Amino acid sequence: MLVGAHLVGGSRISSSSALEVIEGPRTWSVGNVYGVLALSLLLALAVAVVYGVARFDNPLVLFTPVQATDALALFFITLSVMLALLSWHRVQSNGFDPMDTLIGTSTKPLLGIGWGVLMLAALIAYLYYRPLDGVLGDFYLNLLQLTPYVVAAMILIPLSELFFRAMLVPPLVRRYDGRIAVVVSATLYAIVFGTPVALLLVFGVVLANLTRRNKNGIEPLLAQLTMHVGLIIAVAVSPFVRSLFF
Repeated sequence: MLVGAHLVGGSRISSSSALEVIEGPRTWSVGNVYGVLALSLLLALAVAVVYGVARFDNPLVLFTPVQATDALALFFITLSVMLALLSWHRVQSNGFDPMDTLIGTSTKPLLGIGWGVLMLAALIAYLYYRPLDGVLGDFYLNLLQLTPYVVAAMILIPLSELFFRAMLVPPLVRRYDGRIAVVVSATLYAIVFGTPVALLLVFGVVLANLTRRNKNGIEPLLAQLTMHVGLIIAVAVSPFVRSLFF
């Protein structure tokens, strides 16, 4: 889907021999975006491997079910923080104000919180019904044990929205169009976080559309923060929700 979206988008780009004159700060490219993602993934993987070796003498800790919980949490902590920091650095290096460009302002912050509540409800419903016998996968973090690493990951993962929406969508809109930008943003988000892939794809489409239409990063950030913090609270206080992770 990701490759197809780029191919379809590329086929719609009109050829021109004229040189584009850009005044003021130069916007970052799609290539810059993929560079940020690749570096963040490599750093996150390195941190998880170092943790596995130091803690369990196991460099493959991410693929070892009993030991993987905290390693995955560390992977997502590092990934989300690095995506946010590198996005911030790239935007600032190109002459833009990162606060204004990546976060911005919103006259409807409750819209993001509302979408977060709906996403939380959809996630809990998915975990309860497990359509197709759970073939789409579990939630990407095991919340059966709310270790400090897992709680930290759930709080920090929303920072990745600064990359997946606020940084990723604008260059894709400029290069292709809004629909292609939404598809690419949602697909990359689902691929990186893994499972449940179909639900993450839907979440990605919703959040990318929020960014494209309202032109700010605060609403998707609030939506993700609401969903993740709400899920921690639900697991901590509700035996029913906790049982969904057995």
